[in-house]
Amino acid sequence: MQVNVTRTFKKIVKMQYRDGQLWVTANYFVSRGKLIKIIEEHFDWIRSRKKEESERLAKLSEAPAAAPQQQVAAYKAELPPAEDLYSGRKTLILGEIFNVCCGFGSRPYVEGRKLFLPEQQFYAREKRLRCIKSYLKKTCDMSVAAEIADYGSKISLCPAKIEFRDVQDGWLKCNSAAQKIICLDYRVAQLPKNLRHYIIAHAFAHFGGAAHDNAFWTDMRNRVSDLTECTELSERYLYLKDVK
Repeated sequence: MQVNVTRTFKKIVKMQYRDGQLWVTANYFVSRGKLIKIIEEHFDWIRSRKKEESERLAKLSEAPAAAPQQQVAAYKAELPPAEDLYSGRKTLILGEIFNVCCGFGSRPYVEGRKLFLPEQQFYAREKRLRCIKSYLKKTCDMSVAAEIADYGSKISLCPAKIEFRDVQDGWLKCNSAAQKIICLDYRVAQLPKNLRHYIIAHAFAHFGGAAHDNAFWTDMRNRVSDLTECTELSERYLYLKDVK
């Protein structure tokens, strides 16, 4: 189980279990050893949350599949208003909407569905967006990189290098992937899990070559069951790259 830890100046230790991962918010002065002990003491709670999530996902898989148009509409409905994203008052992190608020200390941190920015970075739009960008890159390094490693281990492939940057065209550099270098746009940290999986699979599929030929798309269909829907959805999310 992957554990994601966010530090805060508040005197709290909070835990959430979602998407098969444990999300912990803890005070900066709580030591790693103490944090591990607290997590161990809550194993029964974590197991129950894991069971509840598995049962919920099982029920969803048993329900009739929505038409692609309905799926697209559902994802679109979950997006925050564009003006809130452009102003830096809201953002997306791992597919979920977060309100951007003024916090304490010198580093951004997450509590619940809120991203707290340092006071000196909060009041000017340009500084807010720059701080959000920095947090998204950190999320890539902590979460997306782990997803890439996990995907690679399942198919026995290891990238020579993993990079997150501002990719000019699309979500990844296909030519780099052909050299076994996975270079993704840092805003993949804003996408929902199924689209992150699609983009990671896209990168690994390019290990055989940079071309988007028939062999490439055949390989992608084997890797991604809902390929057509994910391709369309990934294009709809490209507007996130205009938030600068």
